[in-house]
Amino acid sequence: MKYLLACLLLSFNLSAQICYENEPFILETLMQANEEQWGTLSTGDLRIKVASLFIGTHYKGGTLEAQENEMLIVNLKQQDCTTFLEYVMAFTTCIEKGQLKVSDFYETLIQFRYRSGKIDGYLSRLHYFSEWIIDNQSKGLVKDITKDIGGLERNKVIDFMSDHIENYEGIRSEEDVVALRRIELALNKHQFFYIPQEELVNKEVLIPHGAMVVLTTSVKGLDVVHVGFALREGKRVKLLHASSDFKKVIKAQRYLSDYVLSNKNQDGVMIIN
Repeated sequence: MKYLLACLLLSFNLSAQICYENEPFILETLMQANEEQWGTLSTGDLRIKVASLFIGTHYKGGTLEAQENEMLIVNLKQQDCTTFLEYVMAFTTCIEKGQLKVSDFYETLIQFRYRSGKIDGYLSRLHYFSEWIIDNQSKGLVKDITKDIGGLERNKVIDFMSDHIENYEGIRSEEDVVALRRIELALNKHQFFYIPQEELVNKEVLIPHGAMVVLTTSVKGLDVVHVGFALREGKRVKLLHASSDFKKVIKAQRYLSDYVLSNKNQDGVMIIN
């Protein structure tokens, strides 16, 4: 598939402009999905099929940052773990619904990335992945199944962003700080479950193929440090993800439980379907 290198601005019945790259990739993927009837696949198989299109794509953090005014940014040549996941979920959702226009992809991506599906400044983006789960579950786009497969209640205060304001250029005023703390307060009232790292090896068999694997962290004030997709191999699971270590999208070589145990800041997982 050919890539469009220029970054263009487009508006089409949206409240904000869109900065996008690689429109041919979007269109060709949706057309290929239609011609080959990807929509008949199970959701898990479809997610992995779409995610596999990105294998080898370059890893780059912060592709959504450094914008003066918040707008939808689509960069299909460079992703971090979250944007990779969002692109796969947007493609999968469009294909399953038979919504095969480029504009459908943009609209769906906005639904996943922004609180209540509306772009309204920096803090309307779902920065905490825990809130990403809550918000997208309320829209009926995903389901947190962690508790269903034996997850334990997780009690942790989430306030990393407000405790490290200097790291977030998009927070520019005292009003922004107040709004952020309000978001964190609401987030901390929500009940979450996780599978601790030491129990994960026995739970891998219960993780659905293609489910989202959300890696929780022991870092003070932070909820999640990494996300990817479950790639089932028999009774075990590996991660298909945008790797900061390998600087590209890869299929992990190690099984999920081994991967989590080897990372000192990861203490378990949440499973989202």
